[in-house]
Amino acid sequence: MKDCVKLFRIIALVTVIIFSMAACDDGVGNGGGAGSALNGVWVNANYGDDEILFNNGSFVGSYRGDPVDRGTYTISGNIITLRTTHMHGTAFPEYHLDSRWYTRAEIMLILGSEFLDDITLTYSIRGNTLILTFIDIFDGVPFEMTLEYTRR
Repeated sequence: MKDCVKLFRIIALVTVIIFSMAACDDGVGNGGGAGSALNGVWVNANYGDDEILFNNGSFVGSYRGDPVDRGTYTISGNIITLRTTHMHGTAFPEYHLDSRWYTRAEIMLILGSEFLDDITLTYSIRGNTLILTFIDIFDGVPFEMTLEYTRR
């Protein structure tokens, strides 16, 4: 069951991003070489329903104009790791949560820790295209998803 919940979250975070990320631009490469290239708003090229705002080490993800999550990230080479610090109540309509940002501690109490696992993806930027790839194993079966985002 935990794998199913994790898969749902990954799809939500990656496909409907999701959910999110940002770049670190301190002029000395702490963003894993991305610098300010990742900063800005990226729109899912396939669906257009989700956007990610990257801004110097923090991110905000939205879906159909509603906020989903926000947090921080780290970059090492072409690997980006997202850490959600807050999730918005509108991301979980089935739980009838208030329309506000919930902290990690609140989400753990309401939904459990599986919604707060860090997400690790590979990424590349080609012109105005951001490519994110997620790879993991669910119920013993390898799973891979690649998404493209276009700079707005």
